Amino acid sequence: MTTTAQVRQVLRPLLSRHSDLALVGRFLIIKPVHHILRGVFVDRCGNPNAFVPIKVVDILLPGRHMMTLGWGGQLYKAPYRIWDANNAVAINTMCEMIEYEVLPGLRQIISFGDFVAVASEKRPLSERVSYEAFTGMHMLLAVAHGDFDKAREIWDSDPQISRYMMSKVPFFYTALLSKDRLALAAFLHQWEAQTIATYKLEKFWEPTPFPLELEGG
Repeated sequence: MTTTAQVRQVLRPLLSRHSDLALVGRFLIIKPVHHILRGVFVDRCGNPNAFVPIKVVDILLPGRHMMTLGWGGQLYKAPYRIWDANNAVAINTMCEMIEYEVLPGLRQIISFGDFVAVASEKRPLSERVSYEAFTGMHMLLAVAHGDFDKAREIWDSDPQISRYMMSKVPFFYTALLSKDRLALAAFLHQWEAQTIATYKLEKFWEPTPFPLELEGG
Protein backbone atom coordinates (compact mmCIF):
# COMPACT_ATOMS: atom_id res chain seq x y z
CA MET A 1 0.00 0.00 0.00
CA THR A 2 1.18 3.53 -0.71
CA THR A 3 2.49 5.43 2.30
CA THR A 4 1.82 8.84 3.81
CA ALA A 5 5.37 9.81 2.88
CA GLN A 6 4.60 9.05 -0.78
CA VAL A 7 1.47 11.18 -0.60
CA ARG A 8 3.47 14.09 0.80
CA GLN A 9 6.12 13.75 -1.88
CA VAL A 10 3.56 13.76 -4.68
CA LEU A 11 1.57 16.70 -3.31
CA ARG A 12 4.54 18.83 -2.24
CA PRO A 13 4.45 20.98 -5.44
CA LEU A 14 0.76 21.80 -4.84
CA LEU A 15 1.49 22.78 -1.25
CA SER A 16 4.30 25.05 -2.38
CA ARG A 17 2.09 26.81 -4.94
CA HIS A 18 -1.01 27.30 -2.81
CA SER A 19 -0.77 28.91 0.61
CA ASP A 20 -4.34 27.89 1.48
CA LEU A 21 -3.51 24.16 1.39
CA ALA A 22 -2.24 21.91 4.16
CA LEU A 23 -1.54 18.20 4.30
CA VAL A 24 -2.58 16.31 7.42
CA GLY A 25 -1.56 12.71 6.97
CA ARG A 26 -3.26 11.74 3.71
CA PHE A 27 -5.74 14.60 3.81
CA LEU A 28 -5.09 17.63 1.61
CA ILE A 29 -7.32 20.31 3.13
CA ILE A 30 -8.26 23.86 2.23
CA LYS A 31 -7.52 26.15 5.16
CA PRO A 32 -8.63 27.76 7.28
CA VAL A 33 -11.36 25.35 8.34
CA HIS A 34 -14.52 27.04 9.56
CA HIS A 35 -17.81 25.10 9.59
CA ILE A 36 -17.09 23.12 6.42
CA LEU A 37 -14.29 20.69 5.69
CA ARG A 38 -13.09 20.68 2.06
CA GLY A 39 -10.25 18.79 0.47
CA VAL A 40 -8.92 15.63 -1.13
CA PHE A 41 -8.17 12.49 0.87
CA VAL A 42 -5.53 10.40 -0.89
CA ASP A 43 -6.46 6.93 0.27
CA ARG A 44 -4.78 3.58 -0.32
CA CYS A 45 -6.12 0.21 -1.41
CA GLY A 46 -5.09 -3.39 -1.91
CA ASN A 47 -2.89 -2.41 -4.83
CA PRO A 48 0.47 -1.62 -3.19
CA ASN A 49 1.30 1.06 -5.76
CA ALA A 50 -2.04 2.85 -6.04
CA PHE A 51 -3.25 6.23 -4.85
CA VAL A 52 -7.02 6.60 -4.38
CA PRO A 53 -7.85 10.34 -4.31
CA ILE A 54 -11.30 11.20 -2.97
CA LYS A 55 -12.96 14.61 -3.04
CA VAL A 56 -14.34 15.46 0.39
CA VAL A 57 -17.01 17.99 1.40
CA ASP A 58 -18.46 17.77 4.89
CA ILE A 59 -19.65 19.85 7.79
CA LEU A 60 -18.17 19.45 11.26
CA LEU A 61 -21.57 18.62 12.77
CA PRO A 62 -22.38 16.40 14.54
CA GLY A 63 -19.28 15.73 16.59
CA ARG A 64 -17.38 12.63 15.49
CA HIS A 65 -15.01 10.24 17.20
CA MET A 66 -14.15 8.48 13.93
CA MET A 67 -13.01 9.96 10.65
CA THR A 68 -15.53 9.92 7.80
CA LEU A 69 -15.23 11.32 4.29
CA GLY A 70 -18.60 13.01 3.96
CA TRP A 71 -19.80 13.81 0.45
CA GLY A 72 -17.73 13.82 -2.71
CA GLY A 73 -16.42 10.96 -4.77
CA GLN A 74 -13.38 9.13 -6.04
CA LEU A 75 -11.42 10.96 -8.72
CA TYR A 76 -11.02 9.35 -12.13
CA LYS A 77 -9.76 10.69 -15.41
CA ALA A 78 -9.57 8.63 -18.60
CA PRO A 79 -7.58 6.57 -19.27
CA TYR A 80 -6.63 6.32 -15.59
CA ARG A 81 -8.89 4.51 -13.14
CA ILE A 82 -5.93 3.52 -10.99
CA TRP A 83 -3.35 6.13 -10.12
CA ASP A 84 -0.11 4.13 -10.16
CA ALA A 85 2.56 5.71 -7.98
CA ASN A 86 5.20 4.37 -10.37
CA ASN A 87 3.60 6.00 -13.42
CA ALA A 88 4.92 9.57 -13.55
CA VAL A 89 2.49 10.60 -16.30
CA ALA A 90 -0.51 9.29 -14.39
CA ILE A 91 0.55 10.96 -11.15
CA ASN A 92 1.13 14.26 -12.94
CA THR A 93 -2.36 13.98 -14.42
CA MET A 94 -3.80 13.24 -10.97
CA CYS A 95 -2.13 16.29 -9.46
CA GLU A 96 -3.27 18.53 -12.32
CA MET A 97 -6.83 17.26 -11.88
CA ILE A 98 -6.73 18.04 -8.17
CA GLU A 99 -5.18 21.46 -8.68
CA TYR A 100 -7.14 22.76 -11.65
CA GLU A 101 -10.43 20.86 -11.61
CA VAL A 102 -11.19 19.89 -8.01
CA LEU A 103 -9.76 22.57 -5.74
CA PRO A 104 -11.30 25.60 -7.53
CA GLY A 105 -14.79 24.14 -7.02
CA LEU A 106 -14.10 23.23 -3.40
CA ARG A 107 -12.93 26.76 -2.64
CA GLN A 108 -16.36 28.06 -3.63
CA ILE A 109 -18.11 25.95 -0.98
CA ILE A 110 -18.27 28.37 1.92
CA SER A 111 -21.73 28.41 3.50
CA PHE A 112 -24.03 25.76 4.90
CA GLY A 113 -26.22 26.42 1.86
CA ASP A 114 -23.31 25.58 -0.42
CA PHE A 115 -22.80 22.34 1.49
CA VAL A 116 -26.48 21.38 1.23
CA ALA A 117 -26.37 22.00 -2.54
CA VAL A 118 -23.44 19.60 -2.89
CA ALA A 119 -24.86 17.00 -0.51
CA SER A 120 -28.22 17.05 -2.27
CA GLU A 121 -26.52 16.00 -5.51
CA LYS A 122 -24.14 13.41 -4.05
CA ARG A 123 -24.45 10.41 -1.80
CA PRO A 124 -22.23 10.24 1.27
CA LEU A 125 -19.18 8.10 0.65
CA SER A 126 -19.92 5.71 3.51
CA GLU A 127 -23.68 5.31 2.98
CA ARG A 128 -26.14 4.25 0.29
CA VAL A 129 -28.85 6.73 1.25
CA SER A 130 -29.41 10.27 0.04
CA TYR A 131 -28.86 13.46 1.99
CA GLU A 132 -32.60 13.69 2.61
CA ALA A 133 -32.36 10.65 4.90
CA PHE A 134 -30.00 12.43 7.28
CA THR A 135 -32.72 13.98 9.42
CA GLY A 136 -30.40 14.49 12.38
CA MET A 137 -28.13 16.65 10.23
CA HIS A 138 -31.16 18.57 8.93
CA MET A 139 -32.19 19.25 12.51
CA LEU A 140 -28.73 20.51 13.51
CA LEU A 141 -28.51 22.73 10.44
CA ALA A 142 -31.91 24.21 11.28
CA VAL A 143 -30.61 24.96 14.78
CA ALA A 144 -27.42 26.46 13.34
CA HIS A 145 -29.55 28.82 11.25
CA GLY A 146 -31.77 29.74 14.18
CA ASP A 147 -34.83 28.06 12.67
CA PHE A 148 -35.94 26.52 15.92
CA ASP A 149 -39.48 25.73 14.78
CA LYS A 150 -38.15 23.63 11.92
CA ALA A 151 -35.64 21.95 14.22
CA ARG A 152 -38.34 21.06 16.72
CA GLU A 153 -40.60 19.77 13.93
CA ILE A 154 -37.82 17.41 12.78
CA TRP A 155 -37.11 16.35 16.35
CA ASP A 156 -40.78 15.58 17.05
CA SER A 157 -41.27 13.69 13.78
CA ASP A 158 -38.27 11.38 14.16
CA PRO A 159 -38.35 9.25 17.35
CA GLN A 160 -34.97 7.73 16.54
CA ILE A 161 -33.28 11.15 16.50
CA SER A 162 -35.07 12.33 19.63
CA ARG A 163 -34.18 9.17 21.57
CA TYR A 164 -30.56 9.35 20.50
CA MET A 165 -30.22 13.04 21.34
CA MET A 166 -31.95 12.64 24.71
CA SER A 167 -29.57 9.81 25.62
CA LYS A 168 -26.46 11.79 24.63
CA VAL A 169 -27.35 15.42 25.39
CA PRO A 170 -30.55 15.52 27.46
CA PHE A 171 -30.37 19.29 27.95
CA PHE A 172 -30.33 20.00 24.22
CA TYR A 173 -34.10 19.68 23.84
CA THR A 174 -34.68 21.96 26.82
CA ALA A 175 -32.51 24.60 25.15
CA LEU A 176 -34.37 24.06 21.88
CA LEU A 177 -37.77 24.47 23.53
CA SER A 178 -36.69 27.69 25.21
CA LYS A 179 -34.88 28.89 22.07
CA ASP A 180 -31.77 29.47 24.15
CA ARG A 181 -29.33 30.68 21.51
CA LEU A 182 -26.33 30.76 23.82
CA ALA A 183 -26.83 27.20 25.03
CA LEU A 184 -27.53 25.82 21.57
CA ALA A 185 -24.52 27.57 20.07
CA ALA A 186 -22.36 26.13 22.86
CA PHE A 187 -23.50 22.61 21.94
CA LEU A 188 -22.68 23.20 18.27
CA HIS A 189 -19.24 24.65 19.01
CA GLN A 190 -18.45 21.74 21.31
CA TRP A 191 -19.36 19.21 18.61
CA GLU A 192 -17.30 21.03 16.01
CA ALA A 193 -14.30 21.01 18.35
CA GLN A 194 -14.76 17.26 18.84
CA THR A 195 -14.69 16.63 15.09
CA ILE A 196 -11.66 18.87 14.65
CA ALA A 197 -9.81 16.90 17.33
CA THR A 198 -10.74 13.61 15.65
CA TYR A 199 -9.31 14.85 12.34
CA LYS A 200 -6.29 16.46 14.11
CA LEU A 201 -7.02 19.81 12.47
CA GLU A 202 -6.72 22.09 15.50
CA LYS A 203 -3.87 24.02 13.87
CA PHE A 204 -6.04 24.99 10.90
CA TRP A 205 -9.41 25.55 12.56
CA GLU A 206 -10.81 29.02 13.07
CA PRO A 207 -13.96 28.79 15.24
CA THR A 208 -16.57 31.14 13.83
CA PRO A 209 -20.10 32.13 14.87
CA PHE A 210 -23.11 30.24 13.63
CA PRO A 211 -25.92 32.13 11.87
CA LEU A 212 -28.06 31.71 14.99
CA GLU A 213 -25.48 33.72 16.96
CA LEU A 214 -25.34 36.50 14.39
CA GLU A 215 -29.13 36.73 14.24
CA GLY A 216 -29.32 36.87 18.00
CA GLY A 217 -26.86 39.76 18.35
